[in-house]
Order: sequence, then structure tokens, then C-alpha cells
Amino acid sequence: MVGLTSLLTSNPPMPPKFNRRRAVFVLGKIDEILAWEQRKETERDTKFVELGALSVRGAGGTVLEAGELEVIR
Repeated sequence: MVGLTSLLTSNPPMPPKFNRRRAVFVLGKIDEILAWEQRKETERDTKFVELGALSVRGAGGTVLEAGELEVIR
């Protein structure tokens, strides 16, 4: 507590001024980044699903291609 009391001053610093144009710019950039991350996530999920559809493991551990799918009993 002793350290916090030394921060009190008779002339506190002025708060920063709000720049609306800069705030809109920054929020726009954040939206762009979030949209880009969402697109990349969707692309990754799509590639993963396509990869899973191309190769399916058979009963013996062999990999069956999409054209070789059989009913395994």
C-alpha cells in the first residue's frame, strides 16, 4: 500500500481524446482479421472432410480409395 500512495499527484494526467475516425478504422481492421480467420477455418475443415472422403480404412487396416468402397461384413 505504501507504493500506491506515491502515485497520487495534484495534477493528474489528462485522459486520451477519442478519435472516432481512428476507432472506426481499427474496428474495421479487426473485422477483416476475424473474417479472414473464419475463411481459413472453413477451408481447413473442408479440406479435412474431402481428405476423409477420399480414403477410408478397411477392416485389415488397408486404405480403400473412394472408387473401391465395399461393404465389409
